[in-house]
Amino acid sequence: MGIYQMVGRRIWGDLMSKLMEDFKLFADVFRNKMLATADIIGFSDRIKSVYEVKSGDNLWAIARKHGVGVSHVLNINPELVGKEDKLSIGQKIKIPYSPMDLARQLKGKPIDEILSEVSRSYKIDADAFRYALMQESKMDPRAFNEKTKASGLGQLMPEVAQNFGVTDVWDPAQNAAAAAAHLQAYISEVKHLAPNVDADTTLWYAFMAYNWGIGNFKKWIASGKSFAPPKETRWYPAGIFLNMKKNPPSEFVNDYRDYVASKYVAAL
Repeated sequence: MGIYQMVGRRIWGDLMSKLMEDFKLFADVFRNKMLATADIIGFSDRIKSVYEVKSGDNLWAIARKHGVGVSHVLNINPELVGKEDKLSIGQKIKIPYSPMDLARQLKGKPIDEILSEVSRSYKIDADAFRYALMQESKMDPRAFNEKTKASGLGQLMPEVAQNFGVTDVWDPAQNAAAAAAHLQAYISEVKHLAPNVDADTTLWYAFMAYNWGIGNFKKWIASGKSFAPPKETRWYPAGIFLNMKKNPPSEFVNDYRDYVASKYVAAL
């Protein structure tokens, strides 16, 4: 076989391999578009599109551009874990459906149905999510905190709403979908930061992060829990677990008891 034939076969083989890879990505996108219209369980784990990395891109910027969380991108691109800022130009990144894609399907539906569906989509305990929103806004879509500028059902901070592509914080579907995506991202983050704790402690930690901010939560974990979080943060998950009639993790029994006692005193 001549040298030109060998080179030609090599180029042809590389081209066919690239075409097959692109076809598989296209097939995954098409299949997931069909699934997304039929059932929204695991909505955020399905591929909506494929993005080609450009100069200066990192995973945080790509996620923000598509209105999704970094953890949601990593869920369907596990090979990128630890390489979030080491992407190559031309690299293909699978992009999941966003909270606003979900919100469009739920727009105008009753709040109870919206909460049920976004919980299913983001694989969050439905009661936990419902009681979290009760803690946040007393289930008032028009709730607004003048001090923090948090808005709507999930009391979204402006930067969180922007990151998830929310265009109307007063729309229950948009707000709840973004709040669920935000909480699910924290659950994923907690599993990374504290991989050896049980499911109840993971959920408690995620609610602490939701209330306190992930940066403060990370500092607390990194310090070996050497300082006490604010009372509001310690009591926030306690209220949710109390409403769920769920025992607290052993680490937080005292915080739970203090919260319950405060509710009893307030009722006198």
